[in-house]
Amino acid sequence: QCLFPDGIPAALWIVLSRGDSWLDYRDLGQGRYLTGYGPQVENVTAERDQRTRVEELIYRGEGETIEFKGQIPPKHDVLLKTVAAFANRQGGTIILGIDKDEDVTIVGVSEPVGGVKDQLTNMIRDTLVPQPNVQIEDVEIEGKRVISIDVEKGVSPPYGLHADKPVFYVRRGANTFRARQDEVRALGQVTDAGNTRLRTFGR
Repeated sequence: QCLFPDGIPAALWIVLSRGDSWLDYRDLGQGRYLTGYGPQVENVTAERDQRTRVEELIYRGEGETIEFKGQIPPKHDVLLKTVAAFANRQGGTIILGIDKDEDVTIVGVSEPVGGVKDQLTNMIRDTLVPQPNVQIEDVEIEGKRVISIDVEKGVSPPYGLHADKPVFYVRRGANTFRARQDEVRALGQVTDAGNTRLRTFGR
């Protein structure tokens, strides 16, 4: 077990030796094998702490499974539609406290973290239908607190906003869009024990 409190170093070798003999070694340059960017190594696994994982996501930048927000938007649906879109496809992470207007900058959340996490929990519970599995954590990066919202791939799609008149969303690249009717129908096809059933929703 190798601990890296300052994150995974850019250049890294792991050597297994007995006495003066090298039994095995791995060149893990640029952290590729540990972060999933490079080939899998059969006998090397990595468990990253939450801070290191969030740092890697920030480094990768926005994409189909990553979104940055400075703070909770005044219009909550702007954030919640991305939660729904992530649950509808392969899951993803929203990181609060990241300014992306020009360059990606870690600004931290401006409100007390505990209150923000409670607010997020209530927003998701009150608005998303059905309820996706979401994990909300906070970490300190560069002396600032950021919040990660990890959304699991949903098992009961489609996921949408507002139970009285659901609106469904999907992710295309680094953007979230309202799902087209054909996309909603495709999301509603749920495979259960080899049988496909179609879930229908009124407009």
